[in-house]
Amino acid sequence: MKQIRRLFLLLIIVVYSSLNASANYHWTLKSSFPSTGRDFPSGFTIGTNAYVGQGYYVGNLTNDYWKWDQTTNSWSQIAPFPGTTQFGCVSFTVGTYGYVCTGGNLPSLYKETWEYDPSLNAWTQKANFPGSSRYIAVGFSIGQFGYLATGYTPGYVRDCYQYDPQNNTWALKNNFGGSARVSAVGFALNGKGYIGTGNITGGSNVNDFWEYEPSNDTWTQKSDFPGVPRYGASGFSIDSLNLGFVGSGGDGTNFFRDFYSFDPTNNLWTQIDSIPGVGRRHTASFSIGSSGYVTCGITTGPNYLNDLWEYAPLPPDAINENNISGIEMSLFPNPATSTISIGDKIKGKNVTKMRLYNDTGKLLYSIDIKNIADPIDVSTLTKGLYFIVFISKENEKFHSRFMKE
Repeated sequence: MKQIRRLFLLLIIVVYSSLNASANYHWTLKSSFPSTGRDFPSGFTIGTNAYVGQGYYVGNLTNDYWKWDQTTNSWSQIAPFPGTTQFGCVSFTVGTYGYVCTGGNLPSLYKETWEYDPSLNAWTQKANFPGSSRYIAVGFSIGQFGYLATGYTPGYVRDCYQYDPQNNTWALKNNFGGSARVSAVGFALNGKGYIGTGNITGGSNVNDFWEYEPSNDTWTQKSDFPGVPRYGASGFSIDSLNLGFVGSGGDGTNFFRDFYSFDPTNNLWTQIDSIPGVGRRHTASFSIGSSGYVTCGITTGPNYLNDLWEYAPLPPDAINENNISGIEMSLFPNPATSTISIGDKIKGKNVTKMRLYNDTGKLLYSIDIKNIADPIDVSTLTKGLYFIVFISKENEKFHSRFMKE
């Protein structure tokens, strides 16, 4: 009986640890993608740099490409994509090279494969993808190989191919385990690949989720993605946490902001903070080290986005919605552009001080309050997420957060 209790306690500890692995993570707005907002961009990472480009904007296709440096939070333009101008490409990283494959400029679809060498700032065309020409497929990389699966050919497909950069060859692998689909999400995590969600033949959106084991070329169904079935979702993984992350996307009517982590050890999904700002689909998403990123995409309007959001650990002493104390209150308007006002919960309280924190939890300023009913000027703040705390003479605390647009 004692042994059973120990095992049960160990299981609780393991599950609790997985639930809290990203508990101190938070979304932070970084330097915006410097070119035109767009959907269907491609992107990959090499070292501490991300590379994002191509895409679709108001009927126009783009072939510009940009490098984002994580260490300086700055963008610089690199050599443009030299292949056929197209969108809905698959991209992945193997070693110190980035790869962009397939894509479309409807009604034309393509098979091109291009390799980017950052040391030369140069693109080199490689062996064409051997399957049917396609776009809005999905890809990831494991070890020394890249993988490309599903997509629109025309018609929805579920085949899967492996690319070997060393020999510049493609090999057909076993079909993806789920239904044929487009606009699925995919990522690799600690030696395995994952694909899920998307839109299947007949127009239905799905939320099934599958794991690929490269050692025996097999697909295994995992727990369904717990959000609303969707397509065009964002996905990235953080190996040090042994977690994948999936969120945003759309269902043809709505654009979503909700995000979830996936723990493959326990086959468990956990909802995390939604990505701030607006819901979006068909973004570029990636990870660098212990941080994940989402940029670009399309939202209601249509509006084409160029903001860049980082999901990363907060400093240990930072203020955030998980450790902030006091009574939660409302602010309006939210998002705000010039001023914000407080909700009824705090009115009538003897508030004497206000503290404002940015999205990394850093205290920006602390001021004395004379009249809590007066609107608060936020016009000089840069665009992003902020936390605000009011403190009464009796040391009661009231807190909220707001978006500055």
